[in-house]
Amino acid sequence: MEEANRQLSAEVHKSKEFLPSIHKVIQKQAAGAVPRGVQTELARMAQEQELETRCALLEYDPVSATGLYLLDEQLTDYRREAIDKDVDLFISVQDPVAPLVENGVITQIRLQRLIGDLMRNAFNAIDRRPSGPRGQILLLLGLTADGCYEIDICGNGAPFPAWVLENLGVRGTTTGGTGNGMADIFDTLALCKASFTLQKESEGQLYTKHITISFDGTGRLAIDH
Repeated sequence: MEEANRQLSAEVHKSKEFLPSIHKVIQKQAAGAVPRGVQTELARMAQEQELETRCALLEYDPVSATGLYLLDEQLTDYRREAIDKDVDLFISVQDPVAPLVENGVITQIRLQRLIGDLMRNAFNAIDRRPSGPRGQILLLLGLTADGCYEIDICGNGAPFPAWVLENLGVRGTTTGGTGNGMADIFDTLALCKASFTLQKESEGQLYTKHITISFDGTGRLAIDH
């Protein structure tokens, strides 16, 4: 926490010299006392500040709670990709996932493939949207109240077509990808006896679909058509 505060303080220091002058310019602009070109400068600086702030967040808010260094790096790469694609990505690791690997519930390589396939599906679904609001992805990892480890991923990308839902997990079923991602997910779920739930969110919600992987040992499958 001390290191995070130090870096945040450094970010504030970068802007403190010129923010007062920008405030004065905005006041003058309201009174019509500045050249027209100032609007372009203000818009450009706003865009630059947004990108710089998002990059700074990547630096002082790293993913570091999974307990698996290689998975930490993988999740950090997704944050960089989200910045490049102008997608809002929020990752919350509420409890370390390392015990799943250490206790033999799932191998690390299968865990990282599983998360990779879920994330790639979310990014691709956003790419497939004809238009719409800014891309949003939420990834949650942690224990439920009864001690079961879950991976939840939500996004506002294009929904699965009906024919895909009817064949979900069948290798070759795809909306434009390789046709292997969801099939690999289902193979891992079967091996680990983990459950899979797909829910469509109600109209007007930030996210359009919600996938839950639950390492509960039951291997249940629930798909909201």
